[in-house]
Amino acid sequence: MKKILVPTDFSTHAQTALNAAFRFAKKYEAEVDILHVISSLGGQIMAPEPEEVNEILEKSYIESIQENTLEMIQSYIKKIAFPEAQYKIIIETGNIFKKIKSYVKDHQIDLIMMGTHGTRTLEEIWVGSNTEKVVRLASCPVLAIKENAPDFDSFDNILFPSTLRDGQIEALQRMGAFANIFGGKIHLLYVNSSFGFLDKEEILERQEKFVEKAGLSEVVLHQTNARTEDAGILNMAKYLKVDLIALQSSQRKGIAHFFLGSTAEDVVNQAQVPVLTFGISKEA
Repeated sequence: MKKILVPTDFSTHAQTALNAAFRFAKKYEAEVDILHVISSLGGQIMAPEPEEVNEILEKSYIESIQENTLEMIQSYIKKIAFPEAQYKIIIETGNIFKKIKSYVKDHQIDLIMMGTHGTRTLEEIWVGSNTEKVVRLASCPVLAIKENAPDFDSFDNILFPSTLRDGQIEALQRMGAFANIFGGKIHLLYVNSSFGFLDKEEILERQEKFVEKAGLSEVVLHQTNARTEDAGILNMAKYLKVDLIALQSSQRKGIAHFFLGSTAEDVVNQAQVPVLTFGISKEA
């Protein structure tokens, strides 16, 4: 892991993600890119001024916000004495989602870290409705962290729920690479829900074939019965005392197409540990 992107709006939730990113960076010698996106005034200028006047007003507004933003970020970093050589401050103007997406692509970002409210709908996770787009479409993993999450800089035990379909093999492979960074152990979980029960032997056989196709070893296999997938995931996360839950997003349009329908939304909202999402475009 070489580059971590932390979009920030200076909320307490965003600050949580930034603190975690600094701890990660120190341990793994990574660079932290701190991105703040300023919305353009655009149609917000209501006065019937000439176009050139509006352009001057907007330019003055942007410059003022940029200056204040830079001072705020530098002041905070100075307090925690984070090495200057290991971070970069980027202030952009425009659509926050488009800026995040393009920055990830242009600067080879390995991980996006952001804070979450944790008790609201997925569309209300920081950065508002744009976070749902980032999670669904980002070309790199996205780590969502609650404000009250304990300090951490590694993940020893990672829960990876899966339907065991071939479309999720790539996600497991990427999870394996991610786990190797932290020296963590993957716990592969199949939730036997009320939507279609399988017997234990059939589940075990599917799990073993799934792991074999992914080319991984030392994956711990688990299965549980639950009324819903999210309930099974959350219960096993508590039982196993995992440090991280990893989910795959389908990257199709609309929130309803997240892994197991609305499961990702429910898990992110209710989980007491960080949640990592991988965007995979294949059918899952």
